[in-house]
Amino acid sequence: MLLGLAIESITGKSFADFIHSELALPLGLIDTGVCGTSNLPLPEGYGLPQGMRMRPLHPSVVLSSGSLCSTASDLARWSHLLATGHAMLPASYATMTTPARLENGNVVPSGYALGVAVQHMLGHPVVWHNGAIDGFQSFLLYFLDQDIAVAVITNAFPAPAGGNPQLIAMAVANAALASL
Repeated sequence: MLLGLAIESITGKSFADFIHSELALPLGLIDTGVCGTSNLPLPEGYGLPQGMRMRPLHPSVVLSSGSLCSTASDLARWSHLLATGHAMLPASYATMTTPARLENGNVVPSGYALGVAVQHMLGHPVVWHNGAIDGFQSFLLYFLDQDIAVAVITNAFPAPAGGNPQLIAMAVANAALASL
């Protein structure tokens, strides 16, 4: 939330306007922005009890910590843009994807870096991130050595077992990698 407020203070623009004009449009992410603004409606999600429709959260409730809407296609593109120097400097990406170290010098077991996790999955180095907010959850994988991104978004949180975005993303990634 503080980052969003800092962006507004520094740029003089609302967080939504900044994301739309300075990030989404220049990068061609036409289905990404703050929910309920520009061309993005407030989405409807589902939760417990199973199938209960959840009222959309207004972007002002979560500010920058959970107000972004996107599509799986845009998220996959975003991963590629980050990794290939189109959305940030390659040195910044390298720093972002370097796992943190404990005081004893060991890499943190989770592979957590700066906002993402970096691990080996299915025999390949991967950068991943997940997210969840009332009624929604997502999982995004980017295979560094293959330039393959898999993004899964569901409008259910918590979701039934068959709707777990991480399990779906892993199955899709496994099929994509097996076809190489």
